[in-house]
Amino acid sequence: MTEKRVLIEPIDPRKSKPGGVDTCIRGLLKYAPANVDLAVVGVDAVGDAVLGEWRSETIDGREVRFLPVYRADNTVIRPRVPHIAQLVWGVWRYRKKIVCDTVQTHRVTTGFAVRKFFRAKNHVQFIHNDGDDSIKLGNESYFKKFTGLFRFLEKRAVRECSDVVIFNAAAADRLSKWGGNVRFSPTWYDDEYFYPADAPEASERRALLWVGRFEETKDPGLAIRALSELGPEYSLTMLGGGSLLEPTKLLAEEVGVARRVNVVGPVEKRSVSDYLRSHSALLMTSHHEGFPRAVVEALACGLPVVTTAGGEPNGLVEEGRNGARIAARTPEAAADAVRRVDGVTSRAAVDSVVDLKATLLVPFVLDKDASRVGAAS
Repeated sequence: MTEKRVLIEPIDPRKSKPGGVDTCIRGLLKYAPANVDLAVVGVDAVGDAVLGEWRSETIDGREVRFLPVYRADNTVIRPRVPHIAQLVWGVWRYRKKIVCDTVQTHRVTTGFAVRKFFRAKNHVQFIHNDGDDSIKLGNESYFKKFTGLFRFLEKRAVRECSDVVIFNAAAADRLSKWGGNVRFSPTWYDDEYFYPADAPEASERRALLWVGRFEETKDPGLAIRALSELGPEYSLTMLGGGSLLEPTKLLAEEVGVARRVNVVGPVEKRSVSDYLRSHSALLMTSHHEGFPRAVVEALACGLPVVTTAGGEPNGLVEEGRNGARIAARTPEAAADAVRRVDGVTSRAAVDSVVDLKATLLVPFVLDKDASRVGAAS
């Protein structure tokens, strides 16, 4: 029997946006098993859809039903009226159009609100980061001053949802004390696009790649300062957008490495794989992450990963096996870690994520009775 599941999130299947949540959802839509009919309730980010009317869209050759319930530019992180508020109001307004067996949400705020509208439905909650880290180490959370409220929302999600999928091992351990319906899942990669180069050219150049939002949480400045500690054979390409993009360029000028830094800005998700295959290592400098997709995709493309503790908190990157771990948040320690990955082979990097293909993981992450998710970690 086919399960009719509706995913409620501020996304538009027709227009991708940077970020792991959007990429995660597109992977779920693309690789959902035949027994799960996964539809989307979201935002009209293009500006031409009829609100409250179901339509059919195509993602990577797969037809997806889509119900836009509000209109906005969902790439704006902090609009005057928060996306969640607009989404929840739209869901309430068009709730009679949403007929399903299961509701799925990807933020505890959204989940808490829409559960009130669909009390008779199963509810699946996805959680992408450790809320503790987001509040303590991040600068973008609305809950930095309302920690107690966030704890309340997390607890209600665990106690009221039929299934809670968490992409962070520490968060899964912490939240599992409130219920046995919590599952940890690693992040997957789409092997249609992320695979190693056929024959990497031998070169004495060391081309580092940095992928992320140019915000304090991702700490692009640490990447620039690390490059200043490395020799002239090292270069750095940076992909992404954000409020610190221009200040990062100025910092590169200030520390004298501007000629070795290429700040590209935002790129389409599929283009990231081409950048990965043309570089020698990924540099991850975040203060905190859930289970970062950039790390998994880099390894799948054969790149060793140099990461801070918060940049890859789940133990996927192992010193000397598929990358190096930065001992302290200093330019010197980051540069030292970069030098240590020279001996890591492309094959070792790829082998470390062979179990994390979307084709293997997505069918199981959508099935709470499966055991494969735990085994793939």
